[in-house]
Amino acid sequence: NRLEEIAVEGTRNVLEAALQNKIPRTLHVSSSVAINASTEPVIFDEHSKYELQDSGLHYSIAKFRAEQVVREYADVRGLNVTTVNPCEIYGPNDEDLVTASNLLAVLKGSPSLVCHGGTSVAPVDDIARGIVLALEKGKKGERYILGGENLSVAELSRLVRQIAGKNPRTWILPNGILKFLCNGMSLLGLPPPVPLDILDYAVLYWFVDSSKAKHELGYTARPAQETFTDVVRWRKDTRRIS
Repeated sequence: NRLEEIAVEGTRNVLEAALQNKIPRTLHVSSSVAINASTEPVIFDEHSKYELQDSGLHYSIAKFRAEQVVREYADVRGLNVTTVNPCEIYGPNDEDLVTASNLLAVLKGSPSLVCHGGTSVAPVDDIARGIVLALEKGKKGERYILGGENLSVAELSRLVRQIAGKNPRTWILPNGILKFLCNGMSLLGLPPPVPLDILDYAVLYWFVDSSKAKHELGYTARPAQETFTDVVRWRKDTRRIS
């Protein structure tokens, strides 16, 4: 499929070019969704076993398979390549609503309707700095999680609504009921409380531990309060939210 062609074979093409041209150092930017996820709030690190091969989460699976290609080039073919796994990234000037759309969803209505699940969040400039640190200090064949604060979807919702000056009241619905509600509203042409393209990811916990990146690279990430404050301020300053 198209995702496999881009994420997996595209990675192979780049690594082969780096090998053939004797590039001294290569950095593969993966994603924390290639680490693992669970239905309970478990925290994963670089050594966690990936258990989502049969989950139907095509993006996560493709990123994991791309990392298998990276390991082949590092371990078997001798390429000096390092991998970083950024968590969910937020920042101002997100004109294409890559992740800012998630915040808009939790700001709609009162109360906010959310599921059981969670993610790790960090500001875009800290992630960018972490990528540079990995390029400078990362070890051959190693992977480094660039994570941030682990928040449940409910905690994220309450925090963002509080920062935006809205009632932080949030209702947590059972995941099955929320999925039914979101799909039904979409069929009726109504905006669902959780966007359908992230729903299957939102109902899982993507909590990660960045200790390795902190100790070996000097990576740090600011708290979620600061991260979301910057985004909400930008949305208000540009009159994208009231």
